[in-house]
Amino acid sequence: MDAARVRDYAITGRKELQSDYRQLAALIDELSKPPLDPYREALRLQLTDTHLEEMREPTEIVVDDHFAWASQLLAKIRKKLPRAPSDDIQLQWLELSDRLEFELFRTANQLLAKLPTASRRQQLDWIALGIDGLYGTGMLSNRERNSLNSSLKILRSPPLSLENYQLELSQLARLSRWAENRLRYHFENPLLRLSRLDTRFRTFIPERLRGSPLLPISRMIDNLQADSRQLRGVSHHLFGAETSGLQPLNPGLARGKLEIVADPRQHDFSAEGIYLLPETVENLPPVAGILSRGIGNSLSHIQLLARNLGIPNISIDESLLTEFARHQGETILVAVSPGGVVRINVENENQQKSFNRNRQQPDFQIEADRQKLDLQQTAILRLDQLRAGDSGRIAGPKGANLGELKRLYPQLVPDALVIPFGRFHQFIEQTRAPDGQTLLAWMRSHYQQLAERPDVSARNKFLRRLREQIISAPLEQGFLDELRTRLQTNFGVDGSYGVFVRSDTNVEDLPNFTGAGLNKTVPHVVGFVNIVRAIRTVWASPFSDRAFSWRQTHMRAPEQLYVSVVLMASVAAEKSGVMATIDLSTGSNRYVQVATNEGVGGAVSGQRAEEVLIDSQGDRVRLLTQTSADRKHILLPQGGIKKIQASAPEQLLSTAELRILRQMAAELPRRFPDLLNPDGSSKPADIEFGFQEGKFILFQIRPLVESTRLKNDLLLQELDAGLVTTSTTVDLEQSPAVRQP
Repeated sequence: MDAARVRDYAITGRKELQSDYRQLAALIDELSKPPLDPYREALRLQLTDTHLEEMREPTEIVVDDHFAWASQLLAKIRKKLPRAPSDDIQLQWLELSDRLEFELFRTANQLLAKLPTASRRQQLDWIALGIDGLYGTGMLSNRERNSLNSSLKILRSPPLSLENYQLELSQLARLSRWAENRLRYHFENPLLRLSRLDTRFRTFIPERLRGSPLLPISRMIDNLQADSRQLRGVSHHLFGAETSGLQPLNPGLARGKLEIVADPRQHDFSAEGIYLLPETVENLPPVAGILSRGIGNSLSHIQLLARNLGIPNISIDESLLTEFARHQGETILVAVSPGGVVRINVENENQQKSFNRNRQQPDFQIEADRQKLDLQQTAILRLDQLRAGDSGRIAGPKGANLGELKRLYPQLVPDALVIPFGRFHQFIEQTRAPDGQTLLAWMRSHYQQLAERPDVSARNKFLRRLREQIISAPLEQGFLDELRTRLQTNFGVDGSYGVFVRSDTNVEDLPNFTGAGLNKTVPHVVGFVNIVRAIRTVWASPFSDRAFSWRQTHMRAPEQLYVSVVLMASVAAEKSGVMATIDLSTGSNRYVQVATNEGVGGAVSGQRAEEVLIDSQGDRVRLLTQTSADRKHILLPQGGIKKIQASAPEQLLSTAELRILRQMAAELPRRFPDLLNPDGSSKPADIEFGFQEGKFILFQIRPLVESTRLKNDLLLQELDAGLVTTSTTVDLEQSPAVRQP
């Protein structure tokens, strides 16, 4: 249909509709206009005073110029848009921005054909322009753009070492994840609601990314990353073919059946399975290997646990999903070396024999120190009555280490009470099971039966009954009276305060096992009755199916487990997170890695956090991920927490707060006894913190436990054997000798 035919029909049609037909014809005329030349339009809108008449013919040089102008104009519009002189001008700028984005997409794709002959410097120049353009489209924040430009400055400044070449290209490669996170922050929840009406809404974000300039610019970065891997001797292989699109997150080695999971909340996991997930989830049960479409944050509990147990974790690019789907249900081998080499293959007979032979090496066992355990101490303790040496003796490492921190930093650690192991032991000795035995004897008899005849169904039934007994059995009146008195003395009148009720066992934060996130924390409990209920819940939490399963993969004697409880005063932190005193990707102790979210309980549950690396020897802060979580937790006056809209600012931690974290990471190993090796060197630490009105708060500290087995794993050593470790410089004027992705 065209406007002329609509007007002809209006003459012969119904008279009362002629006005509507004329409006329709005018609309068709408007929509049918040939697109305005974006550069002439930029001149008309006074966005540039440069005449571009010489750019009319699409020669190769012109392609470069068009690409450059589209990028620069997009960035200029983004910067000027909030200060447009009128709403009409603002709308015209937005319409022009849309056409410039298409021009950027078109010319970027044309430049891809030139990659095989373009020098490294020329490709970096294109990427720099592309980043400006992506900033202009709204896919990158100004902070992200500045971070990428810092990496480009290093990359384009000779002499360039191979180490810096690989490191800074890895930083550039973050832009695709950053763009995805930005879209998810703005659109994910509305799209989920709309997908109930039409499932095609679920594909909006990936299709928007693929149909944008991000795709060709990411391919330029992929090309240089392939070059850097080749120079270093790193090659990733997927089902027999060399590939890009695999980003190692945790080293490890696993064998298992591949399963692609759409919704982790509704999936039955197996400890022998290798799972491809939308993203790493908080309550993941024991699995052999983790493949994820999203990175999550590297300091979440599940990531720390996987790192501790040597479970490989790899981020998978969307472009590889079809290849994984072809091997759904097959047994595969996944290997991620400490040097960052990835191999994913369908298992064959020789690989199975090699894997089984390699796995015969003894693995670590979780062993509680029974000689150290003091079950005679039953009185509820203040933090000033505990020291780090009491860990595993009177209470778990949370309470004992908090006591040590309270001594070192009395103003930074919230007040807390600790219910020791002895009180839990007294409870299970005094409580009667259904068959008349003490709960302690009943537990031990069932543990013995399960050891003789392992049965998952019987185990889960026993654990469920055990939790029910702990939650419902009456508590001794003397304990309740003591608890009430202690709470009032330390925190005030009942109902005027809240506490976080935290589990703290004797089989976590050990030299070879972290146990991060396995047991329960009940947040911000208000009122004595609710606190008592939360204590029961926390006592029962180590006996959940998930916690028991993770623990028992490395623990022969489950009866050795004892539970203490930390009652910590609630703090309405505006920001909270986790800090590791090393760079998790390289192991370097020069850097401090920090993950932070708005609100309370930040980063530990895998939220899309702000992640940064803080240089302990300088002022540089490297942005790893900008926060894009759309919800934050706040404390409610009546108790409990609530999720509300988060603002996701460009920079969450202020310069002053980053300085505090740098100083704390430098001080703690020197002052905290459990963070020093016998030779005086520092152990890496995992620290939970918060900020309230700019004041720094310490919630927890523990050693950062990594898998020792990986260092001696023969298969992984073979993958790293060919890596280039000598000092090599990269010639920017040469073309990369790699295949185009």
